[in-house]
Amino acid sequence: MSLYEHTSTVRLRGGQGAGLVGGYLRAAGGRGRRFLLLHGNPGNLDSFRVLAPALRTLGDVAFIDTPGFGKSPGLPGGGQAIGLRPLADLFLAFVDRLGRERVIVVGHSHGGAIAQTMAARYPERIAGLVLLASLGYPAHWSYRLLSLPGAETALGLAARAFPRRSLRPVLGCLVSQLMRPVFSPERVSKARLDEELHRLVERPEILVHMAQLAQGRPSERLREQIAEIHAPCLFIHGAFDRLVAARYTRNLHLARLRSQQPSRFVRLPTAGHMLPLFQAAEVAVQIGEWLPEVERQG
Repeated sequence: MSLYEHTSTVRLRGGQGAGLVGGYLRAAGGRGRRFLLLHGNPGNLDSFRVLAPALRTLGDVAFIDTPGFGKSPGLPGGGQAIGLRPLADLFLAFVDRLGRERVIVVGHSHGGAIAQTMAARYPERIAGLVLLASLGYPAHWSYRLLSLPGAETALGLAARAFPRRSLRPVLGCLVSQLMRPVFSPERVSKARLDEELHRLVERPEILVHMAQLAQGRPSERLREQIAEIHAPCLFIHGAFDRLVAARYTRNLHLARLRSQQPSRFVRLPTAGHMLPLFQAAEVAVQIGEWLPEVERQG
């Protein structure tokens, strides 16, 4: 099932984020909990197509494409418009549009960074955080590369090359190499590679947005605000994550413990980075076991 079957264009207050695409699944059994799912960079809401149905047994599930990714259009203002704080504000407006007072935010990779920023800025609205292979501190190798001077320009040139059929084989090899550490230890199948290539051919500007998300030293921002987050946090990380090392995220967990903030860190021994796709059942179990802690916090 694709989650896009359950999406529509979202209208937010004041015309924010015009044309954003989001959706919603009602809980099986009418449970009152509410989850907001935020994807990573350069993912889209369909990254949760396996996890979202599993979470329906625990509560309502909402999801949205980050501006410039998936089916959501980009925003005016370039990289400034998709920094951690602007996106935190935008996604809270989405929560308001759904008529929800408090939510549990489930963020994968860069979505985990946005989730943490939402909790720091709006503590009364965020009941808990589930951080799946989240950005941590320090910045991982991919973001160090994407934030180098000229990276955005170089990716802009690559974006212009994607529609050219003569370059597709070369670009396909490049994308395959880039996908391997993201999906490791799982194999990147031809079908998955073709899906990614098709996505980039349709929206090559995603490459530029990837670099823009990495600007502004997001890992530094996470370290600075971690003590301001009072909501319970559940960190789930794969031991074989070749993109974001588990120790980077664990640094944030340990900082929370030093600040006497509620935090739990779960290391999945055979998992990599793409937890929502390949470890959805195990992630849902871990969330279910952690939820009583959220409810005790009120």
